[in-house]
Amino acid sequence: MSSIIDCYLSLVRYVDDFLGQNIRKYPNGKLLIKPSKKNVQTFLTKVRAVIKDNASAKQVNLIGLLNPIIEGWSSYYRYVVSKEVYSAVDTAIWQALWKWCCGRHPCKGARWIRARYFHREGTRHWVLAPILVN
Repeated sequence: MSSIIDCYLSLVRYVDDFLGQNIRKYPNGKLLIKPSKKNVQTFLTKVRAVIKDNASAKQVNLIGLLNPIIEGWSSYYRYVVSKEVYSAVDTAIWQALWKWCCGRHPCKGARWIRARYFHREGTRHWVLAPILVN
């Protein structure tokens, strides 16, 4: 796999998309590989479609549908420069989930929706998780 990318890089010097990744070589010799914008938009469109198609689904079922999609996509890009992309994708998914929550309860306020759907897990705030009853 590495030799394929090396051959490809010898042909393309500055900017190109290859296997859903944007490859850019800067004049100072630095090489950065990031997720391509087209691939990120396709992923977000898929996630938003799953959320929209399951507007009346239970929270646990929606989480069960989204987790493999998000985990698979993020594991594919874990070895490239993707911190900013992950942050932007996280924000977009959170906004879609907030819209889903507000659509389920149009007469309830933001504080009630937050208490119902989003919880705290350790140091992470605003985690979409069901209430676990012992």
